[in-house]
Amino acid sequence: MVLAARDLNIDSLLWGGGAGAIKINEELKNKLDIPSNYEPILCASFGYATNKEESNEHKIKINYIK
Repeated sequence: MVLAARDLNIDSLLWGGGAGAIKINEELKNKLDIPSNYEPILCASFGYATNKEESNEHKIKINYIK
């Protein structure tokens, strides 16, 4: 879903904390219509960013063990 959203110029955010809250709260799981035999792993949020930030060029330094 995240890749398809990106292809449609829709921004997304993956987060794990929400899944943990859903796992331990049966009432919340029922409100979200998640079947009892399903276990949430990650949550995804989709939408459009209010402002876009350009990504930085990251230089990765590798230290090899010899």
